[in-house]
Amino acid sequence: MKKNKFLRGTLTAGLQLLALSALTVSLAAKSSPWLEPNNTYLRSDLQVLADAGLINSPINTYPLRWSHIYDQLNSIDASQLSPVLAQAYAHVNYAIQGALTDRGNRRFEIGYAKDPRNDSSFAAPMTAHWQTQSSYELTASHYAFRLAANYERRPDKSGNEQDKLTLDNSYIAFNVDHASIEFGSRQRWWGPTWIYNLAWGHTRGTIPGIDLAYDGYNWPVLGSWHVETFIGHLETLNNDAKQWSSRFEFSPVSWLDLGFGYQRWYAKDGFTGYFTGLNSSDSSVDQYHGDVRISLPKLNLGSDTLTQSIYAQAATLTDDHSIGAVVYGWQSQFNVGQQYLRWVLEAKTLSSDGKAQWQQGMLNKTTMVGLNNNLALNNADVGESKTVKLLWVTPNDWEWTMQLQRYQNTSEEDKDKLTASIQLPLANSLVRLGGDYNKNPDAGVDQWNYWGSWDFRF
Repeated sequence: MKKNKFLRGTLTAGLQLLALSALTVSLAAKSSPWLEPNNTYLRSDLQVLADAGLINSPINTYPLRWSHIYDQLNSIDASQLSPVLAQAYAHVNYAIQGALTDRGNRRFEIGYAKDPRNDSSFAAPMTAHWQTQSSYELTASHYAFRLAANYERRPDKSGNEQDKLTLDNSYIAFNVDHASIEFGSRQRWWGPTWIYNLAWGHTRGTIPGIDLAYDGYNWPVLGSWHVETFIGHLETLNNDAKQWSSRFEFSPVSWLDLGFGYQRWYAKDGFTGYFTGLNSSDSSVDQYHGDVRISLPKLNLGSDTLTQSIYAQAATLTDDHSIGAVVYGWQSQFNVGQQYLRWVLEAKTLSSDGKAQWQQGMLNKTTMVGLNNNLALNNADVGESKTVKLLWVTPNDWEWTMQLQRYQNTSEEDKDKLTASIQLPLANSLVRLGGDYNKNPDAGVDQWNYWGSWDFRF
C-alpha cells in the first residue's frame, strides 16, 4: 500500500460500507446515539445537570455517547427539581427521546454569510461563505451511520474560497458493549472550554479518519471514564497533514472532571515510519494538553437554583513541551422569572515563548500545525483573548447569543468584536440569524459581517 494512500483507502472502504449499510438497514433501527458539538443550548443544559451533581460521567469529549447519561436521567425524580433544573432536565430528556424514537434523522440546511467566519468556538456558525447540507442517519443495535452530501463555498487550505462537494459529517460506527470504532468525518470538541479550545475545537470542514473509543463506568478511584484515539488527514498548507490524537477523560466524583490528551502531526512517510519502525527523514511535531472542570456548590435562590463551575485547559508548545497557552473560565446558569440565562467568562493567555510561536505562525502559516482549511483545530491561530458570552432563552423558545470579545493581533493591539445571533423555532426547522461587528478591524477585514441559515429536520 502506498504511504500517502493509507488513510484515503481506509476511508473509502468505510464509506462504501456505509452506503451498503444504508441499503440493508432494518426498519427497527433508531437515530443518532451521540450528542454532537452542534448545539450550544443543549450542551449548556447538560452542564447544568452536571454542576448540580445529577450527572456523574465525563461530558467534555464530543461526540458524547447518550447511553450512560440516559441511565442517569432515568434515576432522577423530576418532580423534586427546581425550575432551572427541571427545564434543563426536560430539554436533555427530549433530545434523548428523539434519538430513541428516530425523530429528526433526516436533515437539510442552507446557509449564507457575507464573509466566511474565522471562528473555532463550540458550535461555531457559518465558517463557510454559503452552504447546502443534507444527511440521513440511522442506528441499529450494534452500528450507526450517517450519509451526508454537502455543496458549499469555503476557504481552502490556502485561504482562497473554493466551491466544493463534500461528505463532511458522514460516518459509520460499530459498537460492542462499551467499545466502538468509527470511520468517517465529524466535528469534535475536546475539553470544558466554550470559546478557545487548545486541544480540538470547531474546524472548517471535518477531518476524515478512524476513531477507536471505550467507556468505563463506576470504576474504583477513576469513577466513570472515556478514552479514544483518532488517526486522520488534514487539509493544511504545511507538510504535517497526518494527525494522531488521543484523549482520556474521567470523573471520579460528581463535581470533578479531568482530561488529558496527546496529539502528533506527521509529514509524508513520517506517519507510516513511526508505526513500522522504518527510517524517515521527515520530522513530526507533538503537543500535550490537559483540562479540569470543578463544579462549585449550587445555591438555592428561593424556589430556584444557581449552578456554576470553573474550568481550565493548558497545552504545551510543539517544540520544547513547556506550557505555551492556558485557557480558564467560569460558567453559571440561573433564571430570572421565565428567562433562562447562562453566562460564560473565558480568557486565553500565552507564555512568552507561546506568544513568539503564535506570532511566527501567523506570519507564516506553513509553520503552524493543526490547520484544517486555514483554521486551527487547536486554537494556534488565536492570540491572547478575553470573552463574555451570554446564552438567553425566552419563554417562547427564542434563543439569543451575545458575545463580546477582546483579542490581540500580532502587533499586540487590542481588537474588540461583538457577536449577536438568534435562533427561532419554525415548525420542524430552526432559523438562525446573526452578525459580527468589529470595532477596529485589521486591514482587509470588514467592520460588519452577517449570516443566516435554515435547518430543517424530519
